[in-house]
Amino acid sequence: MKLTGFFSTPHAQHYVAQLCKYLAHKIPVRLEASTAYAELPTGPARITAHPSHLRVELTVITADDSDRAKRMIDSHLVRFAHAEDFSAMTWQAVA
Repeated sequence: MKLTGFFSTPHAQHYVAQLCKYLAHKIPVRLEASTAYAELPTGPARITAHPSHLRVELTVITADDSDRAKRMIDSHLVRFAHAEDFSAMTWQAVA
């Protein structure tokens, strides 16, 4: 199962860096320019900064993994993007 999350923000590059720094304390993370690759416990994540938005692509096995991965990303961004009144990414399943 693949999911894509979207958050409209001009600060996407900053949030990618913050997510990498935080996640790297617990899991393998690789940052290449504006894209990070994280080995979440639920499956791999690709986190990309665009000039106008942040995009997160998740690959998970189960619906429970999907919910857990989304909560993991959203909960970190709630702290990092509090000045933008962030509450959750817009998530969509990818066929």
